[in-house]
Amino acid sequence: MTLPITYDLLRQNLYFILPELCLFSTFIFILIIRIIKVKSFISATKIISWVGLFSALIFTLNQLNIVKSSGEIDLFYSSISLGVFSIYIKLIIILGGLFTLLLSFDHNNQGDYEEHLPEFCMLLFLMLAGGFLLPMARNMAMVFLAFEMVSLPGYLLVGFYKKDRQSAESSFKYFIYGSVISAGVLYGMSLLYMKTGSTDLFFLPNSLNPQEIILPWLIIITGAAFKTGLFPFHFWMPEVYKGSPFSVALLLSSVSKTAGLAFLFITVRFCFLYLESETLVLTFITVLSCVSMFYGNLGALKQTHLRGLLAYSGIANTGYLTGLIICSKNENPESVFLYYILFYILSNSTIFILYATMKKKGFDEFLPGWKLNSSGSFFLAGLWTVLMGSLTGLPPFAGFWAKLFLLNSIFNSWNLSHHIEYIILFSSILINTLISLFYYFKIPANLFFGYSNPLPKEKSNYSVLFIASIIACLLLIISGLFYIEQPLAFFSLR
Repeated sequence: MTLPITYDLLRQNLYFILPELCLFSTFIFILIIRIIKVKSFISATKIISWVGLFSALIFTLNQLNIVKSSGEIDLFYSSISLGVFSIYIKLIIILGGLFTLLLSFDHNNQGDYEEHLPEFCMLLFLMLAGGFLLPMARNMAMVFLAFEMVSLPGYLLVGFYKKDRQSAESSFKYFIYGSVISAGVLYGMSLLYMKTGSTDLFFLPNSLNPQEIILPWLIIITGAAFKTGLFPFHFWMPEVYKGSPFSVALLLSSVSKTAGLAFLFITVRFCFLYLESETLVLTFITVLSCVSMFYGNLGALKQTHLRGLLAYSGIANTGYLTGLIICSKNENPESVFLYYILFYILSNSTIFILYATMKKKGFDEFLPGWKLNSSGSFFLAGLWTVLMGSLTGLPPFAGFWAKLFLLNSIFNSWNLSHHIEYIILFSSILINTLISLFYYFKIPANLFFGYSNPLPKEKSNYSVLFIASIIACLLLIISGLFYIEQPLAFFSLR
């Protein structure tokens, strides 16, 4: 007699994970196409990939409407939880997946590996599914499963160019580092289970001494810190970014980073709000955040290659976002986090696809060698100025409001508590924003003032990637010009 109830419960739960099912289905369909050797498997892979991604987008938007009206929903006996925050994270992950597909489907960026496009897309959709599940996961087993679904495809994709020695070496090192971190996360979960007697990651009995769970939580948080490149777990990022295919570097800097940052934000913030001695967590997060900012920005100053610069920039931006974890609940840090990461991912991903259009014109990744090849290329330099201005946090671009909301949350938190850590964090962000100005703007500076040594003139080629870059830059400008409180209200979780 209990079977119909179980069936109804399963059907109801499956309805709320339709976006994830779309991604898994896309993975299966592409696998079948590859196995049965469809004649035009490249075209079929592209069509199925676009259908799968946009189907996941439609179902995710439907989820948003449901959850905003009914509240957070626990699924599969509370092993995953569907809330507004996790849905917004999924939408940002879809944005990263969209840019990755655009770049990977561009013939000029496939090299001799176009025939392996189905394998690439299968791993991409598996990572997207893991990125969807990670911010929703509440059960330890589900957290570890989602964590590995994000990690394992990344190890394979970094070494996708098997004949490239640097790519293979980066993949092997990334795999070794990631395996050690995964083992550590599993060990931390086992320690937490011993203390709480539950596989629920966020279940803490009232009788439990908060100090007893600090070590297990630190070990678990290490895994998320590794995925995001937070200091001192950043060591893999520069080498992996440089050694991986360009589309894979984009994927790691958007999908993997967003999922990791969301999980880091959820877990560390839970610890911060739960522990009675908040000063310990406050000081610890402040140190990690500030060191990551300074290390990332100072390291980026020395970079002469694009992906190296983006890797160190990613470390610095992880430091900025980590500072939001310790902000007061009254400042709605979740909304600021979502707003900041949205425009960071948009700006960062656009850099990858804009460079892909320049690669066709003879530009390599050596930044000091970038020169304009015609007067019409000043438009290209203008696009780079928009992207670099947004990442720096200058007006009138969207990144300015993101940085301002971040500083405002930290300053108002200091007004409420008067902890010195908030002042240190606030000052560090201002100083590092000034530092970042020097390395971000050396790209448009090279383009504008390096005209004396031009490349051969080529005809303008308005490809799909170039048009997508223009649209993204327009969004950054429009979002920056019109300040209203709607952006934060849109991301409000209350």
